[in-house]
Amino acid sequence: MLIEPYKAASSGEELVKDIVWDKTLSVDVKEIDEDHRRLVELFNILTHSIVEGDSANYIEAVLEELISCTVWHFKHEERLMLKYGYEDFVEHKTEHQELIASESSTS
Repeated sequence: MLIEPYKAASSGEELVKDIVWDKTLSVDVKEIDEDHRRLVELFNILTHSIVEGDSANYIEAVLEELISCTVWHFKHEERLMLKYGYEDFVEHKTEHQELIASESSTS
């Protein structure tokens, strides 16, 4: 599971650094960048909650929110790709499906 590597952080040593949004992460599509910023924010909340030893229920709630937002984002992104005729739509959608499948197999 995703959480296990972070449990070792109870010593106070910083094992995980926040993902900091900058223009190198931008795809130059405002709607998609906004989605990505939210996903980065949720990922940072998740890693902090694990390192800080928050309750398993809280961590699970944040993880579920991250997964839910990711699934929603993929559908949003795919809709925009179709609208604007993105050339690599099929390949990109396949990547999304593989990511969702890999997460499902680790939960």
